[in-house]
Amino acid sequence: MALKGKPPHLALCVRVLGAELVANEAIRAARPWQPSSHVNRADVPDLVKLAAQHLARNQDRGVKAALLRSFARVLGPLSAPLRRLIDKALRSDLAKEGYEDVRPGLGSRKVRVAEIRRETADAVTLLLEDGAPFDFRAGQYFTLCVEIDGETVRRAYSASSMPGGTRLALTIKRAPGGRCSSHVNERVRVGDALEILGPSGTFAVSVDPSTRRELVLVAGGSGITPIVSIARTVLAHEPASRVVLLYGNRGAQDVIFAEALEQLGSEHGERLQVCHVLQHPPEEWTGGRGLLDEATLRGELERIAPSSAAHYFVCGPEPMLLGARHALAALGVEAQRIHEERFSPPRRSPASKRTVRRRLPLLVEQSGQRIGAIEVAPGETLLEAGLAAGLPMPFSCAMGNCGECRVRLKSGEVELDEPNSLTAREREQGYVLACVTRPRTATTVEIEEEELE
Repeated sequence: MALKGKPPHLALCVRVLGAELVANEAIRAARPWQPSSHVNRADVPDLVKLAAQHLARNQDRGVKAALLRSFARVLGPLSAPLRRLIDKALRSDLAKEGYEDVRPGLGSRKVRVAEIRRETADAVTLLLEDGAPFDFRAGQYFTLCVEIDGETVRRAYSASSMPGGTRLALTIKRAPGGRCSSHVNERVRVGDALEILGPSGTFAVSVDPSTRRELVLVAGGSGITPIVSIARTVLAHEPASRVVLLYGNRGAQDVIFAEALEQLGSEHGERLQVCHVLQHPPEEWTGGRGLLDEATLRGELERIAPSSAAHYFVCGPEPMLLGARHALAALGVEAQRIHEERFSPPRRSPASKRTVRRRLPLLVEQSGQRIGAIEVAPGETLLEAGLAAGLPMPFSCAMGNCGECRVRLKSGEVELDEPNSLTAREREQGYVLACVTRPRTATTVEIEEEELE
């Protein structure tokens, strides 16, 4: 911002309590706030760097610009020590303003890619480390934050490793048109610095060495990632427990963790039973054939005959989940013994066929005050429009799974993609998930205070 009509030569970090942003070309060119470049409140900002950026933008022509460039060249050899001195002075002043009391972002960790394992032609496992153990419950996911073309993109990926280790394994399968999954599979390299948030999710187990139980794990495609974490953890920490895994894929070349599952079987013997089902198996295949649908699941479960106390963990695409629900219901399995995780984006609602073809106003409020007035383009979600306009919209998985982007709908008509993680009670209270919600009329939503913490 300009102070008394003069362009700033030093940058200050402020927390805006209320502002109204109307999308236009001037604001887009100014880039007042970007999700990919905003200052982390847990870090003291590099004010010298920010000041240099402002100087470059505000003094890009004329005699003054030439003088500044000449001065910078003369100052070059002294720039490093001067920078340290200026930084020290600025940091001292900022500490007095309370920066030393700022808490780190909740659940945010900077990590390094220590190793990359190619699981299949379109799936890799990133092994991440930062020198400290990763505590989570087997089955939970982390949100991976990566920079793609100058924008921070967040996607949720389940841990495939056991909790407690100093390396966190995230296994990521390339999805058709998947921006983040394609980037990870093609561009991420060993040594790259990344950021993760989490852990999150209730599709998880806690282990107890004294427990004796039977788990039936059902996975389709990349849905194996949380499932293999659960299997590894239970087998390692509950010596009296037994695990059955039903795993469906298109072909043998698509089986993620093929070698790891074989090794687990050799290590744990009869305590682990793995049943592969392939849609397009090779001629010599002796395992299950076809889709892992209701009929196949019911047949496999009748053959395996789990105990009446077994718990079922099902993870995969929506059609497989529906088939599993029907098969388990037909076998008389109580709902409290069935646990699900969806591994595919929600479907657009039927109303989406009548897509609104004009831009619609969206007002965003927080604590009763308006913080943004923007427009939502046809087909855009509330989250996409809010982030594009620079509003501090909370989000994590961007798929309707985690509930982090929950906002209250105060007015207007919207369509919500299904299925998603909203409970019946949350729907009754007027909540929507911004990442899978599109407006059909002018809309007002409120970000509640706890969503920003």
